[in-house]
Amino acid sequence: MQQLMIPKNKNILIIAPHPDDEIFCCSSVLMNYAEQCDIVLLTYGEGGNPGWSKQRTARVRKNEFRSIMKYINIHKCMELKLPDGNVNKNGFILRKLPYERYDYIFLPSRYDSHKDHSCVYGIVSREVRKKKWKGKLFEYEMWGMLQKPSHYIDITDKVNQKKN
Repeated sequence: MQQLMIPKNKNILIIAPHPDDEIFCCSSVLMNYAEQCDIVLLTYGEGGNPGWSKQRTARVRKNEFRSIMKYINIHKCMELKLPDGNVNKNGFILRKLPYERYDYIFLPSRYDSHKDHSCVYGIVSREVRKKKWKGKLFEYEMWGMLQKPSHYIDITDKVNQKKN
């Protein structure tokens, strides 16, 4: 496995199906390269807390997402507001993203067991191939292990920030 070092002049896109996917899975990218990152949040994850109403869950998760983005100092966030559990049915929206603006894209693993996660890889990878995109695509893990991890980002100097 090799250390991923992203040059300061490169643009990064992180695609998060739900609020918290970006911070649980890509916190090392966000903390080390915040000024280079754009985030696309697909849903508010309103189905993620069976003990709460969908409205309350969406409100809390949206506010937590925005608070974390402010804490890390991420300024470019796009919230697509897709219905939770239906990312695949709304995949046409993912096809419209301006991938050509980015040198690196981070997205959920194709092997992720959550349906909102696993479909993202298929949609985005087909789209960037079709557009002959020249960047680097990285899969992150959320629900399950990566099949073949290839890179890591050292966060030794940012452990306390991650804990916060």
